[in-house]
Amino acid sequence: MDLLKRHFMKIYGASQYDRGYPKQEKMNKGMAFYAYMWKVGKKVISVGIALEETDRGSIYYVLGHID
Repeated sequence: MDLLKRHFMKIYGASQYDRGYPKQEKMNKGMAFYAYMWKVGKKVISVGIALEETDRGSIYYVLGHID
């Protein structure tokens, strides 16, 4: 997540929305937690993390979303 954050910070500067990393107990299965957000014109860039529970344990995914 830090790599994506740094990439977008180089291009667009500091994010307008900065929640940092979520606490593990606040993560909901199958739901995304967006930690950083930039609003650039009509574009919204979000960087976050999501949790998926499997029979072998928890898997965390880093997400980048551009609207």
